[in-house]
Amino acid sequence: MLPFASHLNFLDPQTTNDGQPYGPIRYRELVKECYLLSKNLHTSYTDILQISPIERNYLFKFLIEDAEREKEAIEKKKAEIEANRK
Repeated sequence: MLPFASHLNFLDPQTTNDGQPYGPIRYRELVKECYLLSKNLHTSYTDILQISPIERNYLFKFLIEDAEREKEAIEKKKAEIEANRK
């Protein structure tokens, strides 16, 4: 059995399409995900690290849905205000 981070493991790409090392890029993405979840859920960063990746993906989807609903509500309210001005 190969360790996950082994250079022989096909699940762990070594470089991106443009030849950059993939590890630092993915690590930065994971840190950013944890930061955004921590910030928007008002939860500690260490607690976010204990959430499974599947749950993190669900939380991101829920946050995106909430943001989209807020944006739609704001746009609708702005349209109502503009219609009332005329």
